[in-house]
Amino acid sequence: GVLPESAARQILIQSRRFPDLNRAALHLPFNAPRLITQAFAGKITHRGKWQHALDFEAEEKGERHSGSGSELTDFHIYDTPVLAPCSGVVTYVENKVPDNDPGQNNPDKNWGNTVILYSDACWYVLMAHFKQDGVIVTAGQRVTQGQLLGYCGNSGRSPVPHLHLNIQATGYLGAPTLPFCLKHYIEDSPTEGAVYHTSGVPELGALVRPATPNPALSEALYSWLPGEYRYRITGERGHTHEETLRLDFDEQGRYRLRSRRYGAQLTAFISQDVFYCTDFTGSGKSLLANIATGLSRVPCISDSGVRWKDSVSSVPFHLLAGRWLRDLTEPFFGPFLMQYRYRFENEASGFIVMAQAMDAQGPSHSAREVVCGLQARRGIVRLEARLHNDRTIKAELIDYQPANS
Repeated sequence: GVLPESAARQILIQSRRFPDLNRAALHLPFNAPRLITQAFAGKITHRGKWQHALDFEAEEKGERHSGSGSELTDFHIYDTPVLAPCSGVVTYVENKVPDNDPGQNNPDKNWGNTVILYSDACWYVLMAHFKQDGVIVTAGQRVTQGQLLGYCGNSGRSPVPHLHLNIQATGYLGAPTLPFCLKHYIEDSPTEGAVYHTSGVPELGALVRPATPNPALSEALYSWLPGEYRYRITGERGHTHEETLRLDFDEQGRYRLRSRRYGAQLTAFISQDVFYCTDFTGSGKSLLANIATGLSRVPCISDSGVRWKDSVSSVPFHLLAGRWLRDLTEPFFGPFLMQYRYRFENEASGFIVMAQAMDAQGPSHSAREVVCGLQARRGIVRLEARLHNDRTIKAELIDYQPANS
């Protein structure tokens, strides 16, 4: 039901926004921060057919162990819980390989104490170097994501305690690894602070931790009711007008928002506790354009101070000639996207989501900053956008009519 150039643009934008969409994905196998001590194509053992693997250790105050590190118990990761990174069935367990003393190795039992899962997504997940007798699951047992599998150790080819994680196409020890990513995690960066990733592959030296779910924020987005939402919009010089947005659901159960005034449309959905706006079409003058910018991606997490990034198409904010030119060039040069950095705060009646453009320049009618106020069942109750032309737009929800009224 959309023009070919609009459909092509949507496909190109999604390929940029969600580069890991068709890649195998795992949750972190821990419930605490972990340091990546060997990443993909690592120089030690993650080479050739086995390059797609991650090694995890723990760090406290910049150190991986206390004291001299001469005892296994000196290492912060030793004997810590290892959790299932996905749901599936245990297909293989090795549990009797002795732990090495720090600095020693056991190449004859390369993987040491190991658990292999056959995931519900139909690939095999290998986790290696558990503590001797530290695996608490058995072959044939079904496990769910986040379930305790055992405790980290130093068995096999492992000079210091760590956990090895990889995905492979078969259930055999030593099978070639496959590319994968981690999902829903936070990376604590010394330069950018705490950054949330919907998905990604952390690099060597990254400090990662699982995100904490936020049921209240989930409720604010899950409980958005269908009907008509009437907003009063105030411009820079006090000029006001109204715009009514109709909210219903498409055939896939996603939110569908349409503007009567501008004929604009926006699709939004929630997947694994992350709210996404996609497929905006229409004029950048519509309130929906700023909603698509301000709520492009909202993870329902509790971790304070966390930021995340997303991209928004610049095309709706250009004049007609500019949109026409980009319709011609985007299939060859890719989508024209604006990057934003996001964060959220709690408030007494709900939540505030804030977006800030990462680029100093942009179309004059595109937003430099957007602030959205959210409440349970009412969705967006207010929005304020400061544009690149330094004008400010404020929108306030003044009336709601249920769908069946």
